[in-house]
Amino acid sequence: MDLSVQNKLEPRKGRFLLAEPFLQEQHFHRSVVYLCDHNEEGSFGFVLNKYLEISPTELVEKIPNKDLQISIGGPVDDSSLFYLHKSGDLIENAIPIADDIFIGGSFETVAELLTSGKINENEISFFLGYSGWSENQLNQEIESKSWLVAESADPAKYIFGKDKDLWKNLMAEQGRRHEILSKFPDNHLWN
Repeated sequence: MDLSVQNKLEPRKGRFLLAEPFLQEQHFHRSVVYLCDHNEEGSFGFVLNKYLEISPTELVEKIPNKDLQISIGGPVDDSSLFYLHKSGDLIENAIPIADDIFIGGSFETVAELLTSGKINENEISFFLGYSGWSENQLNQEIESKSWLVAESADPAKYIFGKDKDLWKNLMAEQGRRHEILSKFPDNHLWN
């Protein structure tokens, strides 16, 4: 029985990458990556479901101590803080990714909006580092079935939610075959 992921979608900005269930690579084991860009020069995005056990306040004093989480966005530039948010109309220099999802913009404005309560924890996600692929690298990894390209009718639910079973739930959403794969144990030798 073939237990590999079956891709029907091409990677593109605004879609998700789901690590195949048996990928044991440290940074990407059962990870969900939100693609912020994909073109002929390469691709980049953020791992959504690898959380640090510290608050953003411990890294940046300007961020109020709220129920905010930081995810390890990936192994590239892992000492830099990045953020996705829904407030492109309020944050200058924010770059649109998809409907109602933006990256970056003025950090001073982000801190002010968080402090004033105009942005809450369900409208912004923070990441240390990002995931990057050089020209054709991601396409080769998809061809080798390391990733399932996925989309959702409500991507914000996955980007800004606090779903501890994000990989499992989004994988199950991709059809019956992938629902079965989502139920496999973390280590396929365990039954």
